Amino acid sequence: MTNDVDAATPEAAHRAVEGLLATDVTRVEPSRRLRGNPSESFRVHLADGRAVIATCRTTATRTAFEAQVLRTLRENGASVPRLLAARGGWLVQEDLGSLRLSQRLDLTPTRDATVLLHAAIDALVSVHSAGRAAGLDRDAPALPPPTRHLTMPARLAELVDLPTPFVDVTTFERTLEALPGSSFVKRDARPARAVVRGSTLVWFDFARCGRGHRLVDLVALLGDEALPEHPKVEEELLDAHLARFLESLHLGRAFFAVYGVLYLARRLVRILELKGHGDWWPIEECLDADHPIVTEHAFRTLALRAQRWSERHPLTESLTPFFLAVATR
Repeated sequence: MTNDVDAATPEAAHRAVEGLLATDVTRVEPSRRLRGNPSESFRVHLADGRAVIATCRTTATRTAFEAQVLRTLRENGASVPRLLAARGGWLVQEDLGSLRLSQRLDLTPTRDATVLLHAAIDALVSVHSAGRAAGLDRDAPALPPPTRHLTMPARLAELVDLPTPFVDVTTFERTLEALPGSSFVKRDARPARAVVRGSTLVWFDFARCGRGHRLVDLVALLGDEALPEHPKVEEELLDAHLARFLESLHLGRAFFAVYGVLYLARRLVRILELKGHGDWWPIEECLDADHPIVTEHAFRTLALRAQRWSERHPLTESLTPFFLAVATR
């Protein structure tokens, strides 16, 4: 399939916003990304003093779907950006500011961070509820199955030059397939995809949303490298919110355990693949450009979290020594 939209450049963003909003653009901020995937979004300053966010997707079909998602979620009470216009490959949304949850967590004492994470989970639940009310549980496309991460421990072992750990693939598959999920989920519910505005938290970027299990959003949030390693805070969050993401507590805990360690293995692989043979990246650059946090501290934090998550359920405890070896490599 050929690309049917403009490339995501500041010049294209300038033209798109002027055409969609019928107003003059004075400036488009350049992308803050210096490496990794190129930026799809630009902050565009208008002649009347406002700023908006212009985002380019790869096809007009994806753009139209995301625009409809944003409209219907907001109409049903979800904390998402206000859509101003959409056409072709471009979405124009309100500018919510630059303070991402990932940045705020890096600067915030533990107690205050816990309040923010409660708010982030509440906002995710509101997205799920709004999606259900809007019929997106029925209409959104199905997400790739969670079993796609089954190869991640082996890939991680390859990257850190450790023996491949044993993964009970049959049991893991059965556990993940027992809860296939047919709920509307954001999917990419990482702290870098949420903006903090005072006491309010707004989730943005619904390019990868679809139908799946709601737990994938909770795992994406709690399993992100932007979260400091605070087991007591994590337990408080799970005690308060886990049941809101489940239909069956027993099956849900097993799903969380298996999917959680596979997801963490995937994040560790992603960090190492981005690093390649070069140096670790400056954390300021990662946070400012909404990158995965490609630092040694983030990598070891996630490996230790994977060790801890694996040891708290019988299905995954055999992976505990492997993740400890990764963390101390």
